[in-house]
Amino acid sequence: MVQAVRLFLLRIFGFLLAIFGLLSMVAFFTYDKSHVSFNTAGTAVSTTDYMLQTWGDILVQFIGVSAVFVAVVFCAWGGKILRGRKIQNFSLRRNMLIVTVLFVSIGMRFFNIPLFSVTQDQYIYAHGLLGHVVYSYTLSYADTYAVWGAYGLLAISVPMAVYTLAIAGHEWKQVLYVLGGGMGWIYKKIA
Repeated sequence: MVQAVRLFLLRIFGFLLAIFGLLSMVAFFTYDKSHVSFNTAGTAVSTTDYMLQTWGDILVQFIGVSAVFVAVVFCAWGGKILRGRKIQNFSLRRNMLIVTVLFVSIGMRFFNIPLFSVTQDQYIYAHGLLGHVVYSYTLSYADTYAVWGAYGLLAISVPMAVYTLAIAGHEWKQVLYVLGGGMGWIYKKIA
């Protein structure tokens, strides 16, 4: 009985984690500069809109495009937990998630890509506040070698991101099959 309750609660946690990841993606991709923000006083239609707009603003302003990766990881972890699977080496993967977000934010800071224009001379950048602060105190002092540091951090973050997702090879085939829907031929070609 205790084991059944534990399994039930674990699956609920997995479901909620996947929903949180999905809502984080929605909040990031529907972000607009006219929404409620730390920079502007927008208007929210409902409480749900207000929460999504605020969460989207936090994601965009603090970790930038790394927010998409965090949302995908939460969806992957939630789906795995929901199916009753254990995430192997969870402590390592959790710490790699943090380091990957940090590396991507710092690496993106070098390129200084604006995502949104808040005012005529104020922008929200792809690296977020985290990348800006850490870059300012680390790579910015290595003027001529900063570009190689940025490329290196972005290159290192790719295998770290794949490991962090905690999706095994056979699970990728299942994901393609589910996403393919009517395109089951992708699964048949791989399997």
